[in-house]
Amino acid sequence: MVKSSRKRLCFAGIILTLLIGGVFVWWSLINRPYQVAIPPPPPVPSPNAYDCYIQALKQLRYACLPDYGNPKALGLDWDDGLAAKYTLAQRDQLLAATRTGLGKLREGFAYPFQAPFAPPESSVIYGALYQTKRGYRDEFLLARYLKFAADTSIMHGDWDGAMTCDLDALRLGSDIPQHDGMFGMSSATSCQRIGRVNIWKVIDHLNATQARAATQRLQEIIHRQVSQADMWQQTTWGRQAWLLQLFRQTNWRQQLQDHYGTNWQEVWEHIKYRYGPLDYLSFRMVSKRKLLTDYSDYMNRIIAESRKPYAVRASIPDPVGPQVILDPRYNQVTGLVSFNDTQNTLLLTALALQAYKAEHGDYPPALTNLLPSYLAKLPDDPFARAGCLRYAVRGEKYLLYSIGPDGVDDGGRPVDEKWAFEGSKYFPLCADTPRGDIVAGINIR
Repeated sequence: MVKSSRKRLCFAGIILTLLIGGVFVWWSLINRPYQVAIPPPPPVPSPNAYDCYIQALKQLRYACLPDYGNPKALGLDWDDGLAAKYTLAQRDQLLAATRTGLGKLREGFAYPFQAPFAPPESSVIYGALYQTKRGYRDEFLLARYLKFAADTSIMHGDWDGAMTCDLDALRLGSDIPQHDGMFGMSSATSCQRIGRVNIWKVIDHLNATQARAATQRLQEIIHRQVSQADMWQQTTWGRQAWLLQLFRQTNWRQQLQDHYGTNWQEVWEHIKYRYGPLDYLSFRMVSKRKLLTDYSDYMNRIIAESRKPYAVRASIPDPVGPQVILDPRYNQVTGLVSFNDTQNTLLLTALALQAYKAEHGDYPPALTNLLPSYLAKLPDDPFARAGCLRYAVRGEKYLLYSIGPDGVDDGGRPVDEKWAFEGSKYFPLCADTPRGDIVAGINIR
């Protein structure tokens, strides 16, 4: 009886040892090193536009802030509400005090841009150029300063000076996404939106020479824009490099958790609210290899779809399981970037139309009349399967529009949603696809 019990115990011990050993081998195999081809960061140019922007930021920030703790100091964030309290003479005084910073900013436009490498969750350029206002991220301080300068030029009746400052904001926005992926692109769209606010007010006041110059400059800015496919590729490489670096740490799960909260309860609440308890448990058990391979496969799908026109892209559902912690927000970001591209395209065409009218007395009967004297080529409608913007002359005015993200030509009926932005009609692209067209001068953002 005793021998039989000993045999059973010995057999059970062997089975338990094999089971533990098998689990150990299995866990080691699925967590074995996984190599991905990530190109090294490009060499930092010298001189570097990034350095000029940071120097300009410091000069603009502190030139107006003898007491940084003074919430009424305009330089705190160049907020429109605070700016409105200043007289024209005070505005001129503030701009005179920051002339050196503006010069340093414009100096950077002559140089290539390269931000120092940083993990995607703590991007250097994303953090350095953003200002915090009342606990949330506000628009770029530099772009807001340029808008302040443009507003002041309008008060003086200097429409060309206002256009220069507004285009400076768009030019700045074309640099920010360079090598910074989705995070830089999100910042750039905010920066360019600030610059576009005034331009629609300024266009009709430009003469032929000024409108031609503005058209040429905006064409160059648009040519510099990072494509959506390149944006997602940069995002993928940055996140892969970050994960590989993170996996070297024994507490990588804890560090990954810090991306969403200070404790696992916050992460649990986030995932439970958006997905479910099984996703949370699968994240706790996921291996390094699976997390990285699934993320890479998901992002490769996004990159492939981003190379197609917006109208024919397949819908990509939000990631499930452990990938929720690395949610790239594809549908939201791609809509936002496409809308930004559409706004720049409408603006470019409107500037060319103004130049044509200033020289001929009337708007052209068709957009093809702008070629090649005013535009090198007709810009495509970013939301259409193919073709350029829709255009028609209406008396002394014109109708210019994109068919919008629904892909339907509504004859120039503007998107009319319940949200308003500075008195215009626009829509949040993270919501359901809106119906209607994006009309120049109406659906501005």
